[in-house]
Amino acid sequence: MRRASVILGFVVPALCNVGLAIWLVLHLMRSQPYGRDLSFRTFVWFYGVGGLAIVLSCAAAFMLLATEQPLATNVGARRRWVAVALINTCVPSLLILALIFWR
Repeated sequence: MRRASVILGFVVPALCNVGLAIWLVLHLMRSQPYGRDLSFRTFVWFYGVGGLAIVLSCAAAFMLLATEQPLATNVGARRRWVAVALINTCVPSLLILALIFWR
């Protein structure tokens, strides 16, 4: 159960973010600044994958904060995991803004 929550809450959103970042870099490198276009389908896919990462990361952060573990148990580790979840939550929004800015 713990392994599944780590994979769904942290690994999948991180992979979504890495995939979005790689796609964005490749899209920006392969097209000329005047020839870049952003189709609606591309934006929807980008937004959907980013939304999946945001939802899973928010759920992971909420579950970490809402669990009924004593605060004395591994506070540092829980803080790091919450920070990772919040970073995974912010990255898709920044990538979508970059996509719109550099289109």
